[in-house]
Amino acid sequence: MTRYTFVIGSNSFIGKNIIENKNSNLNYVGINRKKIDLSNRINSKIVKKNIKKNSILIFLAFKTKHISKTPSIIDNINLIMNCADIIKYSKPKHVILFSSLSVFGDMKNYYNFDENAMVNPDTEYGVAKVFSEKIINSLQKKLKFNLTIIRIPKVFGKHDYENEYGPTSFLNSIIKKTPLKIWGDGEDKKHFLYINDLLKIIELIIKKKIFGTFIIAPEKSYSFKKLATECLKITKSKCELTFKKRTYNGSDHIVKSNKIMKLLKNYKFTKMTVAIKKYYKELKNK
Repeated sequence: MTRYTFVIGSNSFIGKNIIENKNSNLNYVGINRKKIDLSNRINSKIVKKNIKKNSILIFLAFKTKHISKTPSIIDNINLIMNCADIIKYSKPKHVILFSSLSVFGDMKNYYNFDENAMVNPDTEYGVAKVFSEKIINSLQKKLKFNLTIIRIPKVFGKHDYENEYGPTSFLNSIIKKTPLKIWGDGEDKKHFLYINDLLKIIELIIKKKIFGTFIIAPEKSYSFKKLATECLKITKSKCELTFKKRTYNGSDHIVKSNKIMKLLKNYKFTKMTVAIKKYYKELKNK
């Protein structure tokens, strides 16, 4: 019997890329609000009509600043409770829940954190992500489905939001021939995950039946200033950097992905220079 992989939140940046992944044979099916509206109470008949039993579910649906200017924690808590109902009604074989490094905090520094580090969110977004992990973990213990939770850093690539701070905003500024905006001194360091790597890793997680909670991030981190400079160098652009005041000094978020890398047999992430070149070409050809 053919097993399907249903993507809840298929209109999101990452969701669009998963659905369009022509290199996959995982039978991805997009679930958007036209099929199942997560803002309303979930109807079991609607779920059973759109999602087959014993399938794989990928949960991407989450309200962010890109979707709503002021997403509240209540909005996202209601959303994840509706996702829990989808699981109850569809009885999946495997659930993949997208979480974030925001569970460790957004405003504070942390270095070499792994999955054993204590969660300590300091934004409503981070609190909602911790809540979503706890709810789905609790449901997994009751219903006994296979569960994979992935905590990811900033992701960039095709379909990213045009002004998303990082490679996307820098490259779009270069295309428009406008200054590249840097917040603060730009020295705060983060990990940046290329969408093509994320797509490959999702597929490996499914095919290798990898379950548990994992951090997924390239080993190397970059400051925003360094990344902007790399974009200028690679594209041979003469645009300038412009520095904007920020309300706080910025923070370093450095993590380790050793746990997932061992199971993926040391998967090789795309080099940043290669990712930027590919992404720049895609943006210019839009």
